Formats: sequence, structure tokens, C-alpha cells
Amino acid sequence: MDGHKKISLGTKFGYATAALGDACSYSFIGAFLLFFLTSVVGINPVIAGSIAAIGAIWDSICSPVIGYISDKSTSKYGRRRPFLLLTAVPLGVSIIMLFSSINLSESFKYFYYGALVIIFWGLFSSFYVPYLAFGAEITGDYGERTVLRFYAYVFNFIGAVIGVVFPTFIVDYLCRNGVTVEKAWQSAAVIVGIFTTVSILVTWNCTKGKDKIQNRDSTEKRDDSYICSFINSMITEYWEILRLKPIKYLIGGSIFYLVAGTMVNSDRMYFLTYNLGMEPGVVSRVYLIASISGVVFSPFIIRCSNILDKRQAYIICSAISFTGIIIAWITGIHSFWGVIAYSFIFSLGNSCYWQLFPAMIYDVCEVDELISGQRREGIIMSVQSLAEALSSAAAVQVLGIILGLSGFNGNASVQTELTLNWIGNCFTIIPAIFMLLTIIMVIKYPITKKRYILMQLALEKKNKGEEYEEEELKKLI
Repeated sequence: MDGHKKISLGTKFGYATAALGDACSYSFIGAFLLFFLTSVVGINPVIAGSIAAIGAIWDSICSPVIGYISDKSTSKYGRRRPFLLLTAVPLGVSIIMLFSSINLSESFKYFYYGALVIIFWGLFSSFYVPYLAFGAEITGDYGERTVLRFYAYVFNFIGAVIGVVFPTFIVDYLCRNGVTVEKAWQSAAVIVGIFTTVSILVTWNCTKGKDKIQNRDSTEKRDDSYICSFINSMITEYWEILRLKPIKYLIGGSIFYLVAGTMVNSDRMYFLTYNLGMEPGVVSRVYLIASISGVVFSPFIIRCSNILDKRQAYIICSAISFTGIIIAWITGIHSFWGVIAYSFIFSLGNSCYWQLFPAMIYDVCEVDELISGQRREGIIMSVQSLAEALSSAAAVQVLGIILGLSGFNGNASVQTELTLNWIGNCFTIIPAIFMLLTIIMVIKYPITKKRYILMQLALEKKNKGEEYEEEELKKLI
């Protein structure tokens, strides 16, 4: 990888396409799984929250293993791309099966949806971690990484529209034409599954020759001692990564933000349906406008990060978003335009996270290389994926518990005042608190644009066997 080489437009688009599948599947599950399990399948919200959380916890187990394996992969097709090919079709199928309503006993429903959630998240981490790591390998240029993530974010937006907006339109249209709500949700899942699979396969096909090939040691033996050595080596390398100063603050910030983001995305359907009493068609329009609002802010975020740097841009944009959410909580959200205004202000912080956080985590790869002399993008990205999984599990479980304790009834069209109040709190003040904690973590994050450039120069000198200035770089370690 040439750290300063500009990458072609074709490569940017080729890499970014799979971000559609990433957002399409991730947002669909995050926005509607809990609602589907409680309001369509009829599962108790606490149990439904546990089912969703179990899958996310499994993701947190899979991610480190996948990250390490992809770093050590010796496939002739590269370290990352084979994972995209192997997961594309099964991932799409798992989405369809997960949103299929079964008419069996309660205990079998728990087993069925629990097993499928585990399968989905296992496949998702097997795709997502190598895919995210692949971006760090394509370019090491500080600015190009931000641009690459911008292209990925554009496809993230398209995926979010497909995964969040289309399902509400489809379900509304089919139900108005006599299709059962169960079949309508399954139809929506079919569309999401197809788009997820196709987008990943497009990236796999369009990035040939961009993936790093790693030669296998011909003396390596695959026996019991190899397995023990593999596990020991994996634990050792993860411990080394977790000791890096930048990764501690980024992962902390990621966990806090994703609790906020998951809470808002999972609670939005409840808030629109029960607190505001919106019809499905109106709900669809809200989701569409909310999705579009994220892209509106992208050029501003890019511009801000170019003038300042990624760290300062994140702090400024997230602080604006946090302030707007607090105002919304104080004044209340009572109308269509009120929720649209809230969606815009939340989208600023949300866009900022998904656009800048992966680019900031990419920069940790050079810190690790300077210290260890290794390229371990897979491990570093899997730590990020692990944070996403744990925070998603925590958020959806907490939301399920809050709904259960506040008396939510999935079979009732009208909820109690207590339930409505807590649905509102999960949509505003609780996410705002976690967003503030994220801002604090990023303030402590040590990699600035100036320090990154100094680090790259030091890395070049180190690779040439030359002396380099270590004093400024100690702040990164």
C-alpha cells in the first residue's frame, strides 16, 4: 500500500458499493427487528430484546476471530475479498428467514428467531470486518481515507433508504391491497436481502487486484499445537491493539454513540406509531426524509474535516446535534414537522459518526505499524465491530426492558401514558446523554492531522532504517 497514492474513481465506487449492503442489512435489522418481534410475531418485549441482544453478543464473539483470520489469510484471491464472496448469498437469505412469521409454539418461536439472529450476525461480522479493513489497505493517505469513506457513506445512504424507507412503503402498500402484515414484512425482507447480496458481490467483482496477497509459510503445520499457537497469538495481538491509546478512546466513543444511535433507530417506529399516532404512509415519509437528511450534511462534514481535521470536525458537528436533541426533549415532539426537524438534527451527529469514525480508526493502523511493524487492519476493525455489537446488544436489550417495565402491549393500538413517556425518553434524552459521552471520548483522542503526517514520516524513516523524532509521537502511544 502506497500511503500517499491517490485512488481512482472506479476504485472508490467499486469499494463503496458494498456499503449499500452493509447499511441495508444493518439498518433494517436495527430499525425493525424488535418492532417485528413484538408487534407482528407477538413476542414479549423483554424476551424480544434478549433475542436481539443475543445475536449482537454473538457478533462480538465472531468479530475478533474474523478480524484475526482475515489478517492471516493466505488465499490467492487476497486477505479480504474472499470473505465478501462467501457471505454475500447466505447473508441475504438469513434476512429473509429472520422476517418470516412462523405459526408455532412460543418456545419454538424463541428458538427459531434466536438461532436466526445468531446466524445473521455471524454472517454480518464475517462480511463487515474484512470489508472495513479492506478500506484501510486501499489507501493510507489521511485525506483520501476521508474521501473513500464519503463514497462509502453515499452508498450507506442508499442502503439505509432501501433498508429503512422501502420496507415501510412496501408494508403499507401490500397491507392496503389485502396482503397480511406477516407476508408484507417478509416481502420487504426479500427486497432487502437481494440488494444486500448483489451489492456485496459487485464490490467483490470490482476490486480485483486491490487486495493484498499474503504468502503462506510452507513450513507451517496445521495440528493441535498450531491451534493452540493460533489462539495464543490472537489473544496476544488483540491485547497489543487494545493497549494503544487512540483505540481506547475511539472504541469508548464508538460504544457510547452506538448505544445512542441504536436506541433512536430502534425506538423511532414505536414513537411514530404510538406517540404521534401516524399512519404507515406518513411513517414512510418520515423515514425517507430522515434518510435524505443524512446525505445533506455529508458535504459540510467533508468540508469541515478538510479545513480542520477529522477529530475537530466530529466534535463540532456532534455538539450541534447534541444541543438540538436536548432542545427537542425540552420542547417536546408533537407533530410531523417536529419529528422531521428532530430527524435532521439527529442526522448531523449520525452522519458525522458513520463518515468520520471509520476514517479515524483507519489512522490507528499506522500507529500500530509504527510500534509493532505489522499491518493488522483486520484486528483493529474487528475491535470496532465488537464495540458496535456490544453497544447494539446493550441498547436493544435496555429498550426491550424499558418497554416491558413501562407496560408496552404489542396487541394494543393505544399505549398507557407511562409507556408513551418512556418511548419518548428513549427517543431523545437517553440517546443525548450517550452522545455527550462520545464527544468527551473524541476530545481525548490524540490523532490530529498534524500528528498523523509526522507519524507517516516517522514510519517511512523507520522502514528505511533511519532515525526519527519520537517525542511528539509519544502522545499517540
